Amino acid sequence: MSIFARDPYRRAHEQNPISLVLILVVTFFHFWTQLNEEMFQRFALYTPLIVEREEWWRIFTVWFVHGDLLHYLFNTFFGILIFSAALERIVGSGRFAIVFFGSGILASLAIVGWDWFLIVEQADMRPTVGISGAIFGVLGAFLYLTMRRPEWFTPSDVSSIRGLIVLNVVFTFLYPNISIPGHIGGLIAGYLVAMAMPYPSGPGGRKRRRGFEDPFAEGYIDPAEDDIIDADVEIEDDDDDDPFGRYDRYFD
Repeated sequence: MSIFARDPYRRAHEQNPISLVLILVVTFFHFWTQLNEEMFQRFALYTPLIVEREEWWRIFTVWFVHGDLLHYLFNTFFGILIFSAALERIVGSGRFAIVFFGSGILASLAIVGWDWFLIVEQADMRPTVGISGAIFGVLGAFLYLTMRRPEWFTPSDVSSIRGLIVLNVVFTFLYPNISIPGHIGGLIAGYLVAMAMPYPSGPGGRKRRRGFEDPFAEGYIDPAEDDIIDADVEIEDDDDDDPFGRYDRYFD
């Protein structure tokens, strides 16, 4: 089964509690900041205000501010609802939170470092908004897991994940108004954070219930080869063409 398929018997708050909260928070902040220009400016990441005025909260609040409705929809429903939620189901909510928020912080710091040490001229610096850095961290974690734990994925999942990463990296460099350090920094951060964490033998972070044994672990018996069904009541029957012959004595 694909990692992107949800278990229909479990509710969203059980499968993806962190992703669900993220969607609600990002949605609230998006519409609030769209209606309040002052808060939009106060939450965006702008390096001179972080370094010179020590407004360090912008490293975090940048995640919840988006430029327009399309930017918000793409990051929220594609980046969080599909990919981030899938990672949370695979590695568990605790590990997912470490990857997501750790990547988001490192992506923001990568933007600050890029602006301050490479651009230098304040007039060339631009405000940054969006949660893309953390989402690229999720892609980086997926990249690591497809190499370290390939048995967790179907071949089509591996192809889709790696193809999507290549496509997004290409778009990052080709399209204007995209934060290169934010995207690439988040991708590298997600890979490194995922690499630093231990993982269980199976996806989901859940251990096998104590005392439970898989009845199919040793395979199964094919009645066509080993006729042991109802061994206690079976009577000798030379005519194997009659599958009900062994039970004839109950109807005499």
